[in-house]
Amino acid sequence: MLHLLPFEITLQVLSLVPLESFSAVYQVFPRPVVDEALRSKLHRYPTNSRFFKLVSTNLSELSIPNSINSIDAGIPLELATVDLKNRWVWFYPDLCQNYFRVEDCYVSHGKLIIQHREKRRIISSLWDIRKQLPPARAGTFSGASEFASQIQQAKEITIADRDFILDACLVGPTNLEDTHPQSPIPTTSTVLPANAGSTQPQYPPRPPLRPHHTRKVPRRERSMRIPCGYFMVDRVGLGIQTFLELCTES
Repeated sequence: MLHLLPFEITLQVLSLVPLESFSAVYQVFPRPVVDEALRSKLHRYPTNSRFFKLVSTNLSELSIPNSINSIDAGIPLELATVDLKNRWVWFYPDLCQNYFRVEDCYVSHGKLIIQHREKRRIISSLWDIRKQLPPARAGTFSGASEFASQIQQAKEITIADRDFILDACLVGPTNLEDTHPQSPIPTTSTVLPANAGSTQPQYPPRPPLRPHHTRKVPRRERSMRIPCGYFMVDRVGLGIQTFLELCTES
């Protein structure tokens, strides 16, 4: 009977379905109708609602400042927009915490994951991120070490799979918030497949970066030990099906 109602009322009724059970609605109603209801539902959430978190499983490789354990080592993700044409849901990182520190470590078993409550999905090996930067310390003839501070260039990185996209930027330890504030950081680009052997997808159009988004690290990092660099998250995209799978209760 619901399909006999006006379209606007149908959307209102479907948007009342809990997000954890939304996948089941696709078995009953046409996909375009349910997609529109999903977009309506998501945009009703309060601004800055946090749906997911990017988490490092090894703080010795990829850390969050002031984190004590891996549970805390996460970047909250807030809804940016829903692209129904390409069927992607896009998220921005939290403005107050949008970067990881890439530590000078050669441990290689850590993972970067996206998490929603108890559900998680592996995005990348932390070593795939770490090896994009030179070590923070370089050996000298005397056997001592010195800080390598020549990293003046930012490196744009996309970690991608068929149903997942993470746009980020690697910057060196010298690119702090108060360093050359009027000078843009020159960038290069690279793509890391999320799974070895996967083909690079035809990427959908990205939403613009949020206002006040910056690729410079806050000045407070000056007082901490110097890392290899920083992994700064620009935005994250999930295919609608993957988004709902992560939100669906087991």
